[in-house]
Amino acid sequence: MSRRWPLIALALWSGCLPALAETPAPTRQRAGEVDTEHLFGQTVGADTEEPGAFVPHFVLPSRLGRRSGSFAITSPTLELKYGVMENFSGSVSLRGLTANTHNVPGMADTRGAFATGFGIQGRYRFLDRERAPFGMTLQLSATTDQRNMATGERGRSDQLEGRLAFDIEPIWDRLLFAGNIIMASGRNYVSGSGGFEMTSNAGLSLSGATRITDSLWLGAEVIYQRAYAGSTFGRFQGDAIHVGPILYAPIEKGWISLSWTTQVAGREVGGVGPLNLRDFERHQFLAVVGRRF
Repeated sequence: MSRRWPLIALALWSGCLPALAETPAPTRQRAGEVDTEHLFGQTVGADTEEPGAFVPHFVLPSRLGRRSGSFAITSPTLELKYGVMENFSGSVSLRGLTANTHNVPGMADTRGAFATGFGIQGRYRFLDRERAPFGMTLQLSATTDQRNMATGERGRSDQLEGRLAFDIEPIWDRLLFAGNIIMASGRNYVSGSGGFEMTSNAGLSLSGATRITDSLWLGAEVIYQRAYAGSTFGRFQGDAIHVGPILYAPIEKGWISLSWTTQVAGREVGGVGPLNLRDFERHQFLAVVGRRF
């Protein structure tokens, strides 16, 4: 597969937007108190915050398991989001890291808890599923940390990520689906080398959830990721598919969301084994708790 496929996919989606925006559709109310941005686990929905809304939330992503050794990294993050205007919200975040890695090939042993850095994010929704066939939002994120967030090792890490997120509600207030096109680029300081390693990733994710009770949604998501050497999708390194369940519980003006995915397929260029446990983890967990003010 060509390394240019993520850019081609984004261009095709963008080219379709004017026609989609002009497509007449009845105005319908979104599903109750559900915030689709956080409903789908690692996949994000297209909802943005209402103007003037202040939304602090705590994000706890964890990554566990490599091919050998002990590998566990969690990145606790406090994110402060604000609805700037209709269809646009922004946020700043304070980031930390807890690491417990031992005897993992290519990584230094690391153990401890650290304050690492901060991040910023912007979300602009240019299609609202109340008025269009589906919702569509562009999300851009940037982070800088004083530790390599992939390995836990000491050394600066800078990351940029873009997501084109869409969601659709085929059964109103009962069934929702979302998908993301993901492109990321970054650099990580390599301990002992005195320089930076440039990396990039691309991926697709799909997720669906159904309302079980008034205060509980259950579903599943599948995530396909590709790893490249270089900051602009250079040499292909490997890919992986993660699959797992999601849970979302709206609570008054807040919510709790949980997701877990495990790698079910993958390949490493030049590697061995049925999975890609060099570029990606065996398990990925995500917990988010937040409230709107």
